Amino acid sequence: RPEDPRTGRNGPSSALQPRAGPAALITELMDYVADEWLHEVRDAGLAGSEARALALLRHAVQATATLVAQWQGLGFTHGVLNTDNMSILGDTIDYGPFGFMEYFTHDFTPNGSDKGGRYSYSGQSEAARWNLSKLAETLALAGLVDGEQARDVAATFESAFESAWLDEFRAKLSLKPPSGQGSDEADAALVRDLLDTMDATGADHTGTFLALGAAAAACGSAGEAARGAIPAPALEQARDRLVAVSAPLDCAMALAKPSLPESAIRQLVVLKREDPRRLMMFGIPSEMVDQQVALLERSAALRGLRGPEAKAQSDRERWATWLDKYGARLAANQGGPPATSALAAHAARAKNPTFVLREHLLQGAIAFAEAGDSSHVSELLARASSPFAGRPCDEAVWQALLEDLPKNEDLEFVLT
Repeated sequence: RPEDPRTGRNGPSSALQPRAGPAALITELMDYVADEWLHEVRDAGLAGSEARALALLRHAVQATATLVAQWQGLGFTHGVLNTDNMSILGDTIDYGPFGFMEYFTHDFTPNGSDKGGRYSYSGQSEAARWNLSKLAETLALAGLVDGEQARDVAATFESAFESAWLDEFRAKLSLKPPSGQGSDEADAALVRDLLDTMDATGADHTGTFLALGAAAAACGSAGEAARGAIPAPALEQARDRLVAVSAPLDCAMALAKPSLPESAIRQLVVLKREDPRRLMMFGIPSEMVDQQVALLERSAALRGLRGPEAKAQSDRERWATWLDKYGARLAANQGGPPATSALAAHAARAKNPTFVLREHLLQGAIAFAEAGDSSHVSELLARASSPFAGRPCDEAVWQALLEDLPKNEDLEFVLT
């Protein structure tokens, strides 16, 4: 493979010759996967054929799009999305420094070595797209498919991911797909606005969707005449709960603290603008500079708040604004039979876990186990084995969630 313009790396596959050496191994591997695991690919054509190779690539594109959309819905960040850490079957593998999102930020990465955030939460779909383009390139280098045709198939990932992503979040929010032109764009905008609100407030990912699921489940409970509107008590409860899972000021400040001194960040900004090549000489990705600047700006904004109460009030106002939009969408959502709405609420509970493996809980269990007490590991295993409540978020479920939230003293594990 020739030098990649993004990474500056090349590999022994640059010497691939069709139907010879490594190319023959790629063909053999493709046929093995088709025969043993993917019978729809096997049935698409003869062994070693272009039809089979294209079917394999199409399967990988759709399976990967669905998988990454599910990651985004759960707040799961893989951490090391190299090409060799992804499965052609669409399974989650090789997730060493993984993490579930707690206090939300678009740039969340559990991998301390990923300074530029290449494999961050918001970067996972782009990493998957790039990896699929490399799979397409490999099949073409092996002479199994035409290069342009393979690139065209790989390029369908973006639309496949957007569709799977919207399906995932609609289910989490109890939204039935509406009819009418532009409905997908409107729902996608609502979800992106939600994620931006979560980012601005630092809301806990799991807690946010539990709170919203309870609000959606309350629609229709006040009787047929009011069906579709969030009842006032449920709306107030949702606001209170969303504020409760938004990052307290001390936690928000800790999470927004840049890893470099302000003076160093300013120098790097100048270097990026005037001599970006020197950044690469020092091993500093330009994305890292952008990330540090964003943290610096967020820290300044948080310092401008007049204490924890001001942060909570700001969060309440942000959530009230978004809940107005959500309530209006739920009202449109309830145009069908009540049974359909109940199914949507049930589907949401199947998508919104009440428990995820949080960094500080894992670290605490490890510390106890190293001291000879394995009961905490057993407890986490039991909870992780049944992460979905299967019932509306009652007070017991909600209190258990609040007890799991990281406190300021727990953030050492999250930040490292």
